[in-house]
Amino acid sequence: TSLINHVLDYHFIQMKHDGTITKIWEEYISRVSDHRCLKKIATSSQTESGALGIREMGGIFLLHGSLAIIALVWAFYKYLIQDGRDLRDIRHFFRLRRHPE
Repeated sequence: TSLINHVLDYHFIQMKHDGTITKIWEEYISRVSDHRCLKKIATSSQTESGALGIREMGGIFLLHGSLAIIALVWAFYKYLIQDGRDLRDIRHFFRLRRHPE
């Protein structure tokens, strides 16, 4: 089986170097779809590196922050409302003490 694997690797590498695989792929795409992309979305360096831009990172932080806020609201709800506590008990939630007047 390793002999077959090496032979296939050799032939696929040769086909890639002489452009046969690209030609076969383009023929297949033209048969399957007639849609042509007018503009490249990402350059090859962006897709190969997998790096995210400012917008993508901002979206990730926004999602994370939103989920954190939802978790905090849920914790307050569970602690105060579901357990039958009064809103004055919120200082126990934060372990705060009253300042002497």
